[in-house]
Amino acid sequence: MKRFVLSSLLAAALISTAAAEPKDPHAGHNHPPGQHGAHEHEQEQAERTKPWPKEVISLAESLAIQERGRVKPLKTFAGFQLLKMNGKRKVKTPQGETLQPTAWLLDCWFFPAQAKTYEMFRVQDGDALTRIGLQAKKKRDYYSYDQLEPGLSQLSELAQAYRRKDSKELEPIEREILGLFTNVVEFSRLIRFLDFARQRHPLHGSTGLTKVYPAEPRPGVSQALHGMPGLRVLVTGLGENKSIPEERKQEEVDAAMRLLATLQQTTAVAAETALFPPNQSTSETKEWLSPFEVVRNRIGAAFGTQILRMTDRFPVTPDPMDKQLTALTHLEAMEHNKTSPEVFLRELKGLHGTLKGLAETRNEYAKIPLEVHYYKADWFYRSLLVYLLGFLCLAIGWLIPKPPEGAEEGAAAKWLYRIVLGSLVLATVLCTVGIVERCIIRSRPPVSTLYETILFITSTGVITALAIEWINRQRVAVVVATVIGVLGMFLAGKYEFKEAVTAGDTMTSLVAVLDTNFWLATHVTTVTLGYAAGLLASGIAHVWLIGQLMGYRAGDRSFYRSLSRMVYGVICFGLLFSVIGTILGGIWANYSWGRFWGWDP
Repeated sequence: MKRFVLSSLLAAALISTAAAEPKDPHAGHNHPPGQHGAHEHEQEQAERTKPWPKEVISLAESLAIQERGRVKPLKTFAGFQLLKMNGKRKVKTPQGETLQPTAWLLDCWFFPAQAKTYEMFRVQDGDALTRIGLQAKKKRDYYSYDQLEPGLSQLSELAQAYRRKDSKELEPIEREILGLFTNVVEFSRLIRFLDFARQRHPLHGSTGLTKVYPAEPRPGVSQALHGMPGLRVLVTGLGENKSIPEERKQEEVDAAMRLLATLQQTTAVAAETALFPPNQSTSETKEWLSPFEVVRNRIGAAFGTQILRMTDRFPVTPDPMDKQLTALTHLEAMEHNKTSPEVFLRELKGLHGTLKGLAETRNEYAKIPLEVHYYKADWFYRSLLVYLLGFLCLAIGWLIPKPPEGAEEGAAAKWLYRIVLGSLVLATVLCTVGIVERCIIRSRPPVSTLYETILFITSTGVITALAIEWINRQRVAVVVATVIGVLGMFLAGKYEFKEAVTAGDTMTSLVAVLDTNFWLATHVTTVTLGYAAGLLASGIAHVWLIGQLMGYRAGDRSFYRSLSRMVYGVICFGLLFSVIGTILGGIWANYSWGRFWGWDP
């Protein structure tokens, strides 16, 4: 909740600042005038000339990050960010290089000027661009941040106006503009995440600060934080030293306070990116820390929390944050050495090792490698491809002329049937493996979200159809299974995108009242099995109806009686699980809310 509050305050600034001065390379940066030197500008404008090394990608994608209360790999975070903005988990650069999510996110962080040139914002209606004063390339197309930048001011104004309307009253074009605005804000936050690492902090001519930071006249964030104990000694000593004039003391204290304020200001834009596990156990705190919070805690440990009251919406633990500061130092060094692959990799290893150690201490890293593997394997996309192969073979089989009555079926038809069966089995195995991995990652039954429910219904429906086919060999269940498999996986893909937009993930944390594995495993799973059976019975019944209308196997009453028996058996199967699931749901509702109809998650 605390990050959401800050996000709301920053959202308009992220867009309006960039839109107000689009040609100014310093626009949108949290620094007083004159603080942005040539080095910082060079760092921001640098471009990557070679692909990211495999070892860099491997380490980066297995970094852990907390978003909306869930600890996940950086690969997952990047994948859903890109899916939400682009509609797919890859983007092509102007040079023709295809970037996967982690490589794209690294470009956003370390090479923001280059990332702005990627055409990755999907616009479904070109009229949205016309309303913000831009020329659409065509009805549906992709645009880069640089291409959208001249219209950002108008985009922000329209979005603010539309947000005041009731969501039910919004027209499709207004929803499109709101979605584009949200995506641009999210992208702006990503490319500005490491702004703090590019900043250098002037000492304002302070003699005392020069003694605290003798090696660097303009220290970076990590250098400034390492000097906090010395800065405290300086400020405390000023109050005790009677030989220094009061005016001079005040100047030194003002310079120190300006430094502390600037440190918080430059890291505020990174307040949503919780990369740093805290030192406390999970029973003491669930929240991870952003660079902004590491800075505040380090300042609080040196000077006390009273100095931070003006921003007390972020609770402060007076903790030196030594390990977190080590990780922050590695992150800052990565930014300054991003054009030196060997040094960058060394610092990334240091960052990965430090953060992994902190997460393991809290028992929050164990499932990160498994989730990385889950998204690499892409089980459901592979399952869809195999289901499509089965459907294609099935369609080819329909084109083969039927043998004369009483004649044996041809070899081609037999082989196609075997391929269809094999495809169904393989695709369902792939889907089931993906579901099992999700269960292990989440420590949940397989139906805790609508996305998972679609996957579960698809796999159980196909398995039931295959069981029917094994019993009666009529080849009707194979047809229905193939259609269910293809449509189910396509629908799951659509819902994955929907949940990426609305929730940012498909493994979101459950609301408290639904956070119970027992009832999810009993009531929800049982009822969902009933849904799957109902869907399968409907499919077989449609085969009966379509066959009758088209005169398929006219006069073959045994064939249609067989279909009727299938429908009857599947309905009985579904009715059994639906009744049991409904009764269990009533017990759950009575247990949780006091009466069946009183539940309100």
